[in-house]
Amino acid sequence: MATSIAELPVSWAQSAPGDKAARALRVNVVAIEAEWEGGAQQGFGFIVAQDGDEVYVATANHVVRDKYSDAVASRPTVRFFHAEDDAVTATLLAPKDEERDLAVLRAPIPAGSIWHRQLRGAAGSVKRGELVSFVGRGDRWYVPSRPGTINRVDEQSGLILVDGLNVIVGTSGAPLVSAEGIVGMVVRGETDSIAHALSLNHIEASFDDWNLPWTLNRSRDLGKDSIVDCGDCPELVMLPLGTFMMGSAATAPEHQTDEGPQRRVSVLPFAIGKFEVTFAQWDACVQAGGCAYRPNDGGWGRANRPVIDISWDDAQGYTRWLSEITGKRYRLPTEAEWEYAARAGTSTVYWWGDAMESNRANCRNCRNDFAMSGKTLPVGSFEANDFGLFDTAGNVHEYVQDCYAESYEDAPDVSDVANQTQPCRRRGRRGGSWGNGANKARAANRSREYPNVRKDTSGLRVARDP
Repeated sequence: MATSIAELPVSWAQSAPGDKAARALRVNVVAIEAEWEGGAQQGFGFIVAQDGDEVYVATANHVVRDKYSDAVASRPTVRFFHAEDDAVTATLLAPKDEERDLAVLRAPIPAGSIWHRQLRGAAGSVKRGELVSFVGRGDRWYVPSRPGTINRVDEQSGLILVDGLNVIVGTSGAPLVSAEGIVGMVVRGETDSIAHALSLNHIEASFDDWNLPWTLNRSRDLGKDSIVDCGDCPELVMLPLGTFMMGSAATAPEHQTDEGPQRRVSVLPFAIGKFEVTFAQWDACVQAGGCAYRPNDGGWGRANRPVIDISWDDAQGYTRWLSEITGKRYRLPTEAEWEYAARAGTSTVYWWGDAMESNRANCRNCRNDFAMSGKTLPVGSFEANDFGLFDTAGNVHEYVQDCYAESYEDAPDVSDVANQTQPCRRRGRRGGSWGNGANKARAANRSREYPNVRKDTSGLRVARDP
């Protein structure tokens, strides 16, 4: 991700959950410059839909039209976070709402840029007293160091009044963000510490009235329903924006030094496999010519058992094949994404509690109806966690994208950035396996392996960008 834009630091002590969401959201935000006869304006907007190579951007009307005359920006330009040095010309669309200060731009999105469609706050989540932040001020993807507080919400007009946000000229059109995602758009500042915003529900309603596309989803609309992109593709579950405490405290049971220092991490929406990748799915890749290597099943059976005897390098080939046949970006999860998915909103040792329980996982000395299996079990043999994911504890170690590091010192605090510290001699694995004890199945436990080594305890679970 491009990071050359200067930003003020946000400390954990000062920041609210909305600040974390705001920092994760910067890829959705565009900086806008507009000129018309006798005037000019800077501001921001945010992506709400994509159609082919173009995106639709919601912004404040006064950013692209003069408030005091009929003058209109003829060639507004926008810059994207991933390509902040390259301005592109946008088209100002005719629909507008002068009363609510809303306008729409359509712009080509630079090649390789991404934006997150699941960063929308849930309907009805905006309420008095809620902490919020924003993205964009002046000409920077700025996130304030302290949150503001919602003072008033007018459901009829869509007006949101926020206290404590330092809104200045150049902030108009910036998204207003709560812990759940976008909840509105900054339209003006009344004083240095009072901001006015328009609710996202009213913005969406206007787009609907204007017959314009809208694909920005609510975080709470995501959940346990499966996504299948092709006949041979793994089932996926879309997970929402969130934050969690990653690792384990030094005083926690079975704590290992590489599980610390424990820290809070922001996780962007992503899709992840409901199950570990099976032999049947891997064999389909081999048959199609996408995977060159046919792993050994050890005589335990193939079909719906998790694929084993693969390396991290092999796993990269499999995700590349999925990307090629679906046109979507498949990959391994980052280590932060994996732990977020495995914990499923919990903070206990295992997702179900602080102790190993009967019929929870396939691991050595773990109590289950299969007794001492000494081998893999078919995927989905035990209950799913609260995200609807199976076998995040035990069965096979699951590769992650990250290089393995001895601790979380200097590790990124946003989930879409994998730790790629060089040289990368070993890659991370998570979840424990059939050959490990219960301590290795803890959500915080970490493992590592050389990227070209194949073992009968190693498998994978795929991830996919939204």
